[in-house]
Amino acid sequence: MTGNVSQKQVKAENPANGLEAISAFFSWYHVKRTDRGAYDYVFEHGQLWIHCPSSGGQWSVVDASGDGSVEGYSFECVTEPDEDAELSYCFSVAK
Repeated sequence: MTGNVSQKQVKAENPANGLEAISAFFSWYHVKRTDRGAYDYVFEHGQLWIHCPSSGGQWSVVDASGDGSVEGYSFECVTEPDEDAELSYCFSVAK
């Protein structure tokens, strides 16, 4: 007999969690309230991504726990922001 195994969908793979993920990103990345309009989130390739169009920076959203995570998320910078852009800081708080 085969039973159905219910798997919990990871948060970063659910497009409905976009606002929650970007809010966590703002805390993790120490984004000033005045700069928050420069960022957006998208759901592509089965997961959430944070993007800063003005600098070109892009971060992969992943589920995480423990040190360096915020609200169950962590972020990996996959495209460094343009150093000449107004918002040009990409550093990893979570190592």
